[in-house]
Amino acid sequence: MNTIDLGHLATDELIEKMTQLEKVDSENFQQMVLVLGLDPKFDFRYSNLCDTDLSDCNLCGYDFTGADLSGAHGINVKWDTSTIFENADFENSIFSHSARQKQLFASNPTWNSELESLSRQNWTHQILWYADNTKIRESEGLLKIMSIGYELYRNSKDASVKNNILYFSSRIHRELNINHRDFLINLLNSTSIHDSEFANVLNVLVSMYAEDHIVQNLLFSLLRKGPAKVRQLAYATLMNSKKYPNFKGYIDDAITTEEYSSVRKAYLEIRAKMLSDDCYLSVLSPSGKSVIDFNEVITSYKIRNMAKSIMRVERSGKNNFDIFGGPDQNISPYMGSDLEDETDYIFQTMSKIRRNILVMIKAGVPLKIEGGDNAK
Repeated sequence: MNTIDLGHLATDELIEKMTQLEKVDSENFQQMVLVLGLDPKFDFRYSNLCDTDLSDCNLCGYDFTGADLSGAHGINVKWDTSTIFENADFENSIFSHSARQKQLFASNPTWNSELESLSRQNWTHQILWYADNTKIRESEGLLKIMSIGYELYRNSKDASVKNNILYFSSRIHRELNINHRDFLINLLNSTSIHDSEFANVLNVLVSMYAEDHIVQNLLFSLLRKGPAKVRQLAYATLMNSKKYPNFKGYIDDAITTEEYSSVRKAYLEIRAKMLSDDCYLSVLSPSGKSVIDFNEVITSYKIRNMAKSIMRVERSGKNNFDIFGGPDQNISPYMGSDLEDETDYIFQTMSKIRRNILVMIKAGVPLKIEGGDNAK
């Protein structure tokens, strides 16, 4: 959650600003600034904005002189030469890559001419140049190749060039991992990046740096942004992280406002499997092809249909997974077509499904069951 340091204000003024802030129905940083009547050209000098989510903010004209912007993250953040970063600390932030590249190219003027020459070559030459040169094992030489390659990626409109730079960049020397991570984060912040390219970059980022604190901050920004597939990847990465227990509550809260049914289902599948196989089986839709959408109330009628689906699988002999089976489950496998046996089996299975759903609700999964104690 975003916070704005108002410690420099007098007591009465601080109370008034805090009262205004409570009325803001948004965590958007720029919206908070507007509501509080803060001056972007003055009020953020030497401020503490560590780990702030700056998503969907236009920071042109802001003065961050001496500010702590370390860990600042977000998507669709805009800034330009009118944004002042003098003596600011933006380590591990969305600003890190741009600042580093600017400094490196200023310190090595010949890099610009090499980049211009390479940009005039055809796409096959560009790919071969980058592929061959990333085999260098010496850090200083590799830093040059990577830095030129990053600018080539930004300037190129050829998907093959971009994809190959992404691929060969992932084979970098370990000492330069931070440079590579910041490059990927900077790409994701671009306002001109297309959905397919965004997905490619994000996949590389999470495959290499899923446990990185800075990357996880970015993923939190993505939980409510972008297309469904991007959100699914953000949820899945965070939920499969070793640090998941630390932010499980935040994710459980975030999913309750998720607009895409496919994302809600993906979350429920992961959460149910985390609890037990029985819990997962208990939220399979009657078709058995996917889990249910937790936004829909689970009625007795739906539970009965789910139990019937399980019975059909048992009857067909195509049971490739253990459906409440085993001697300790207290449910006898369905053996025949007798109506009494069928009714008894369905009744037992319905009871088991209901119990597992209540277990999930108690664990914080936002399911809604008819006649039961529902989450939140």
